[in-house]
Amino acid sequence: LYGAALRWQPIQKDANYRAAIIRECTIVVPENDLKWGNVERAQGQVDYKFAEVIWRFASANSIKMRGHALLWHRVLPQFIASELSSITPATFRQQVAKHIEDEVTAWKGRLVHWDVVNEFLDEHGNGTRDVPFWKLLGRDFVADAFKIVKDKDANTLRVYNDYGFGFSRAGREVGSHLRLLDDLAQLGAPVD
Repeated sequence: LYGAALRWQPIQKDANYRAAIIRECTIVVPENDLKWGNVERAQGQVDYKFAEVIWRFASANSIKMRGHALLWHRVLPQFIASELSSITPATFRQQVAKHIEDEVTAWKGRLVHWDVVNEFLDEHGNGTRDVPFWKLLGRDFVADAFKIVKDKDANTLRVYNDYGFGFSRAGREVGSHLRLLDDLAQLGAPVD
């Protein structure tokens, strides 16, 4: 498979862009249009219209699509970001679980992969990123996220996504990632 991250605007406006994607790609991923902060800008108001543009284009051209990313600390709805310093871990985990359940259910059967968790570990191999989002959730919930996705759409592959894996000078992030995958396996997380 060869693919690309897409934005919805060029699909609608640029024939050369569309032609290049059709010619070169067998899989695409919406770059930002499935991230929580972009699909639920106001609490309870979910809108997938931009991801749907990409989906319709991909589907019409027999191109597979993957989902990116259910959990990421950098693109959050404002109503979530504003609560991170005061919300309890249990309440936060309930909100995150509902988000995962709703989004996976909405896209069930249409995506070949889900990036369930994106960039949980810091890029220097020091373990979990030191941000409130991941501190509130913890590794146990990261494992639960994979279980939720499998429960809602057993036929999609469940992926841990990161960048720069193996490219640091020290290579410490490799060990950190392998430890994470071992931990998730011990917690019963169905990571593909």
